[in-house]
Amino acid sequence: DATPPPVCPDATKPKLRPDATKPCFSWRSRGKCRGLAAGTCPYRHDPPSAPSPRREEARPRKKPRGTSARPLSVSLMGLDPTLPEADLRAALAPFGGIRDVTRPVFADSGRRTPWAAVHYSAPRAAEEAAKALDATEVGGRVVTARTVRMELVRKWTREHAAQN
Repeated sequence: DATPPPVCPDATKPKLRPDATKPCFSWRSRGKCRGLAAGTCPYRHDPPSAPSPRREEARPRKKPRGTSARPLSVSLMGLDPTLPEADLRAALAPFGGIRDVTRPVFADSGRRTPWAAVHYSAPRAAEEAAKALDATEVGGRVVTARTVRMELVRKWTREHAAQN
C-alpha cells in the first residue's frame, strides 16, 4: 500500500515527512522547494527558523580610506601605440590634474598596447575627460573613453607583468 504523501495546499507551510532524515537544502537556503509542491522531494522540510541575530547586528562595511565611490580614472582604448606620453598628457591636461598615466607594453614584442589608463586627482575631472574624449580623435586615431577604477587597472598590470 504505497500512498503518496499529501500535498500541502499552502506552499508557505512546510510539509514534514517523518521518514526523512536529512533536511532539504533548497528549503533551508531559499525557503522554497519544487519537489515539495509536487510531493516528490525525499528530504525533510522543517519550519523556517528565526533570522540570525548576528545578521541584524552586523554593521555596514566601511570603505577603505582614500577611496571614492566615483571613479578617478579614464580608460582610453584605440590609441596609436607610437603616440608619445607627452602628447597624450597634453591632450588630457585641460580636464584637471593628472596623477599617473599607465601605458602597458606587450611582453613578446615590447611595443605599447593601444590603450592607456589615466588617473586624475578629482572624480569630476575623470568624468569630464571621459565625456569629452569619447569618440574623438587623439593622436590621429578615434578613441573610446570610459571611467574606470584605477585599482582594477593596477591589478591587471601586476597580473600580466607576473605572467611574463
